[in-house]
Amino acid sequence: MEMVENSSIEKMEKQIESLESEIRRLKRKPTGAIGTLILALGLMLLALAIIVEHNISAFIGIALTFWGALLLYVRPTSFVRKEILNVLSTQSLSEMAEIIDELGYRGAPFHVSPPSLLGMRRTRLIIPKNPLSNLGEDASIDELTITPTLISVDPPGQELSSLIEEELRTNFSASSLEYVENNLEKALVEGLELVESFAMEQEGERVSAKFKGSVFFDVAERLSGLKINPAFCDPLTSAFACILARVTQKRVTIEKMELKPEEKTVTSTYRLI
Repeated sequence: MEMVENSSIEKMEKQIESLESEIRRLKRKPTGAIGTLILALGLMLLALAIIVEHNISAFIGIALTFWGALLLYVRPTSFVRKEILNVLSTQSLSEMAEIIDELGYRGAPFHVSPPSLLGMRRTRLIIPKNPLSNLGEDASIDELTITPTLISVDPPGQELSSLIEEELRTNFSASSLEYVENNLEKALVEGLELVESFAMEQEGERVSAKFKGSVFFDVAERLSGLKINPAFCDPLTSAFACILARVTQKRVTIEKMELKPEEKTVTSTYRLI
């Protein structure tokens, strides 16, 4: 009997050692270090932009700060406080929207996937100078650009859409809306644990997406209260716009965003142009 107990104890000790080894392996994953590095670099660029009043450095710094915070949130065995990440995300997105508004670009923002080979796995957020700007078919600049008629920046949800794409092990540029509808919920709920449930509907050139129990709800609620354009309010709403632009190869605008605090639900409506 004693020999059996000793054997069981030895097995349990081996299992514990195996679990400890797995935990150490997860903690060594580079995502957290990369997130910290990107976050630090973003904050440094923001400080530099304030000192020398350089708009492009400000945009890059804001984007890096947001992406760094995002990587820290989704990394394995993450213990970063959600409240801190919400503050970083809110500040980054509000500052980006404020700078663009102060520069006088007040047209309706739209997401677009550049046709170049380099841009096929990226999306751009284009903000015209004014609501009546006719930008033509060439408004898909695949780099940070400021011109008299438009400004082209990385969308707030760009890197999040890339994480979702990696989670699904797919290429959105070669996918369909049917694929997105059938597979996206698993990535958001089980894979990245960003929402409790996801649903989407398409009616003609309009697509609606419902993110229930979103981890970014507090960010969306704070920014929507500041009357900021929906393109800058919610990382998930922006990420889905990036996905739609990649899948459909059309311009995508966010028409409206509705919030339900009791369910922490964000429902966004998109138009394909």
